[in-house]
Amino acid sequence: MQEGTVYKEGRRGSGSGKGLKMKKDIMLSILIAGIMALIVVALGYFSGFLVPPTTDRSGEVNGRVLDAITHAPIQGAKVCLIESPHHTIYTDATGHFHMKATRNFHWGYVPPEGDWPGRKDKSIEISYPGYQPYGFIPDTIESTDVGDIFLKPDKK
Repeated sequence: MQEGTVYKEGRRGSGSGKGLKMKKDIMLSILIAGIMALIVVALGYFSGFLVPPTTDRSGEVNGRVLDAITHAPIQGAKVCLIESPHHTIYTDATGHFHMKATRNFHWGYVPPEGDWPGRKDKSIEISYPGYQPYGFIPDTIESTDVGDIFLKPDKK
């Protein structure tokens, strides 16, 4: 230190307290932004935009696909909902299939009458190369066991 230099003593940041006020303003702004984000998420959730409402499309369907002549199981037969969006599964080595229940999604749609649109076509088609396709409509939206389905070989 040089002689004759006089330093003022005082607290760091003393004065008008602008630094502390600025920190409080920033924290308040962050809190308000967080609350607004929560409100937007809640409104989106309850209005169906973030978690869309759904309606039943088809129930569970179980069955077994067999050759109509030999009664042998057909492995790899395609079992699908005909109308879009298609939902497809394949039979196992014993010819069995299990299609889980499906639902229709309604993105951002609120019906003016208070009713959702009816189910899409729930027709199911079973096909395999060399066989005639077989189609049916399950009787109920509940779980259905259609039993044995016999595919007829193509006529050549």
